[in-house]
Amino acid sequence: MDMPHEFEVIHHDVASPHTPLGSKGKGEGVPGMVPAALANAIEDALTPFGVKITELPLKTEYIWRLLHPDKDKAAKV
Repeated sequence: MDMPHEFEVIHHDVASPHTPLGSKGKGEGVPGMVPAALANAIEDALTPFGVKITELPLKTEYIWRLLHPDKDKAAKV
C-alpha cells in the first residue's frame, strides 16, 4: 500500500575496465543483510510481547515459541 504502483527503471551502463568484455554484475546485492533486517522488523513489531529474536532462520515455529513460552515448556514435558 505504501509503494507506488508504477516504477521507472533507468539503466546507467558503464563498462568495467577490469574485465575483457567490460561486463559486470547488475543488480546483484549482498543478501546477507536481509535476514537480519527481517529479524529486526519482526522484533520491532512484537515489542509489546517482549519478544527478543536471538537465532535464525526465522521459522514460524520459532516465532510461535517466542510468543507462547509457557505452551512450549509444557510440550517438552
